[in-house]
Amino acid sequence: MKEFKALFETLEDPLYLVDPETYDLVFLNKRARDDFGVSEGYQRRNQKCYEVVNHIITPCSFCKCKSLKKDCWKSWSYYNPRLDASFRIHDALIDIEGKTYHVIVALSNRDKGESALKVDQHFLLDLLILTNHYESVDEKIKTFMEVTRNHFDAENLFVFSIDQYGFYFPAFKVSKGEEPTTFVNPKRLIYSTDQDWEDSFLKKGYVYFPFWEEYVKEHPETKTNAAHHGAFAVVPLVLNGSRIGFYCMDGFDCEKFEKDAASFIAISGFLGGFMNQKKLTDAALYASTHDFLTKARNRTGLYEIIDKYPDSQPLGFLFMDLNGLKRVNDQKGHKAGDRYLCDVSEVLLSRYGEQACFRLGGDEFLVLRYGKDEADLTVEEAILNSIFLEKNLSVAIGSAFFKSGHDSFEHCLNIADEKMYKNKLSMKQGKKQVAVSFPEGG
Repeated sequence: MKEFKALFETLEDPLYLVDPETYDLVFLNKRARDDFGVSEGYQRRNQKCYEVVNHIITPCSFCKCKSLKKDCWKSWSYYNPRLDASFRIHDALIDIEGKTYHVIVALSNRDKGESALKVDQHFLLDLLILTNHYESVDEKIKTFMEVTRNHFDAENLFVFSIDQYGFYFPAFKVSKGEEPTTFVNPKRLIYSTDQDWEDSFLKKGYVYFPFWEEYVKEHPETKTNAAHHGAFAVVPLVLNGSRIGFYCMDGFDCEKFEKDAASFIAISGFLGGFMNQKKLTDAALYASTHDFLTKARNRTGLYEIIDKYPDSQPLGFLFMDLNGLKRVNDQKGHKAGDRYLCDVSEVLLSRYGEQACFRLGGDEFLVLRYGKDEADLTVEEAILNSIFLEKNLSVAIGSAFFKSGHDSFEHCLNIADEKMYKNKLSMKQGKKQVAVSFPEGG
């Protein structure tokens, strides 16, 4: 709702949202408040739309609300005696944050020059309605981008995020004739903007170059490893006064853009909100599926992957248990014990990646070998033993192999656990004992 209000607050024609069940006014943009003489506190007074718009005490006899269908616009003419003005009304039922609202846009019948809009509000309203069909914030973002790319006939449209260190990373990309892309573990992008860019952001809200390649040739100080072609435009994504990213497009119709640059800027309000929502959602998901200390996945993260893994594919298990963790905690302190856990996890993550490494609790770790055979497990177990020995880490390992149609996941995990325990006893008896040592206090 916050993004909706921010986007349509400054439209030049009246727009308002109504609860279709109670007729309560939920939102009026500035033009509607000015026309109807409504102050900012209208929501606190539970004012009805018919009381404000027509000064009557019952719903308007001509109200179309009950005959409307979701996401289907109706257009009709209306003369408002209070304002002594005729309007072309466009209204529909739309869903915002899971609730249905009646949205009304009143286009006044003024001459064309006076009524020219800064923003293509029909495009933005249709875009909002289309986006509301998706629950996933990733799908909302990609839909916004794809429709915007089509609207401006662009080749590519990108969304970049900025991390806490000020580095840019690609988050989403849509390209003509290709499926939308969500970037996972992307490489850092280089964009060296200059003061002219910042001045343009402040004055116009965007930076625009009709010929990007020529601009780069003429401004060698602009360094970037992102490939753009033809016309190029970029808008910062800002939330609560802080820049959280950019979105940009290239290879678009310059004439179309110059006529409707305001819509390109307005979309940044939605995308900024969506990107913040994605950041919060991703953070919550990460916290629920990962171990905070070691950065490996936890049991929830393990079963999230196993539930989706095809039964027809082989799967190898390398089950691990750290030797002497309790002794390290008791003698050197928990910081040293935490470092022990993290050193083992770093070995596994660097070799196998985040999707294959799991801390199952306490001193137990698991590595999954997707689509590998039993010979692979033997080789990997030997390699890990060598790495752990080199790094002075004492880790017992047991392996098991899952074959389609034979054993269950839990059964294979138990087999790997049993083999690990035998290996642990062997190491405890001194055959492969390694003394783990850390400085005092970790």
